[in-house]
Amino acid sequence: MRPNKEHKMRKSWKLYHYTLGVAILALGILNIFYGFDILAPPRVWRRAYVGVLAAIAGLALLFEVLTWFAAFVQRRRCAKKLVGANIGGSLIQDS
Repeated sequence: MRPNKEHKMRKSWKLYHYTLGVAILALGILNIFYGFDILAPPRVWRRAYVGVLAAIAGLALLFEVLTWFAAFVQRRRCAKKLVGANIGGSLIQDS
């Protein structure tokens, strides 16, 4: 059901898909906290769950920073390759 990359609905589809995924994750996390309130397990379980969530969030943040850094490095390498390139018969000089 996903539209092709060239289709005008692709941006809306990606936004819908991302929003739905985040909403489902948030509801799942809230559901576990409601379960803690209902079942009243020892306090260590809630702390362990919060610790696991914090570790996962920290890893996600780290991977996001690394992804942005890798994209930045790749963009700079690609820009350096174009300096002095021959496009349409004319030499492009670095200014």
